[in-house]
Amino acid sequence: MRVAFVGIQTTELLTFRREMLREMAAAGHEVLALAPERDAAVETELAAMGVAFEAVHLHRAGMNPVRDAWTMLSLARQLRRFRADAILVTAAKPVIYGTLAARLARVPMRAAMITGIGSALSGGTGTRRRVLATVVRLLYRTGLHRAHVVFFQNGDDEALFVDLGLVGRHQRRVRIAGSGIDLQAFRSQPLPDGPVTFLMVARLLRDKGLYELVEAARRVRAVHPDVRIRLLGPLDPNPEGITASDVDAIVAQGDVDYLGATEDVRPYLAAATVVVLPSYREGTPRSLLEAMAMGRPILTTDVPGCRETIESGHNGLLVPARDAGALAEAMLAMVETPAMLAQMGTAGRALVEARFDVHDVNRTILGAMGLAPATAPRSPGAAPGGEPGPAS
Repeated sequence: MRVAFVGIQTTELLTFRREMLREMAAAGHEVLALAPERDAAVETELAAMGVAFEAVHLHRAGMNPVRDAWTMLSLARQLRRFRADAILVTAAKPVIYGTLAARLARVPMRAAMITGIGSALSGGTGTRRRVLATVVRLLYRTGLHRAHVVFFQNGDDEALFVDLGLVGRHQRRVRIAGSGIDLQAFRSQPLPDGPVTFLMVARLLRDKGLYELVEAARRVRAVHPDVRIRLLGPLDPNPEGITASDVDAIVAQGDVDYLGATEDVRPYLAAATVVVLPSYREGTPRSLLEAMAMGRPILTTDVPGCRETIESGHNGLLVPARDAGALAEAMLAMVETPAMLAQMGTAGRALVEARFDVHDVNRTILGAMGLAPATAPRSPGAAPGGEPGPAS
């Protein structure tokens, strides 16, 4: 079969979907990945996996009816030219316009993956935000009702989409454990020596709980000035995004170090003691799964998506969202009882192995889309005869 995958960022094709695309190709399908930007390194790696790439006219931020209509029509032409038999779309704009484009192109199997509700759909105060939320809901409903299967990463998002009528109550819905984690790429490592280091890995958005972390950091370091609080992640054009000058102001306060952005989080996770994400809502946060896979305790909020990753007191601690005081108290508890951190890290690794293995997630996705091979393909990295091969 010819399978198209549409993502919102080219680099995320490898960050989040590498193993899924690889397994689609390994199952004998002709796979085309589409995303907005060209990236020679990404395209080279995709080609080595047997996956073709094309750029698509897609703008992440803002809504422009003329531009978005052009996105839909141009994508439909690409799908017709590829003669796609199946399409999988993820993130708001690909979900909306990708499903509509696939309907125009008469793609027989149309699947959508919901990885979170986004700032527009969550509504908020102000006339502009309410109008935007209304428009986005209408677009979601129009697009998703053209999908044959909709994947959700947590039950809260699924219930919300059903209650709002964005998916039909009898439409096929499948729950998956986030994007899954490659347990060979993210191996458990001992906690580092030295002062406790908290690391937040996220796009620099207010609704990730960024400013709650900044305030909690001030309170924690007032008691334990040797504690380190670090922030890793890119700026983002999202309406909830902060600016470079905002980052400079945060760093100038002296309690949070900004590490910039990276394509490989593993060295930063290895240098962290605890990974923290005080988000307001997620799909299933990959940053926490990666941390757990590397044996790091986590500290996150009791909100949809985040709570899927944690058994509070077992592999980390859970606090209310939008509460810098509660976040600071939990951070202090972790600093002052360091003996529990290694145990929590070990528990987190076990939880990831049991529930979030990327190959289990991909098996569910391919099966639901009718793309599973007649016999399970040899897993990437396995040597002939089924024996494990060297880790890549």
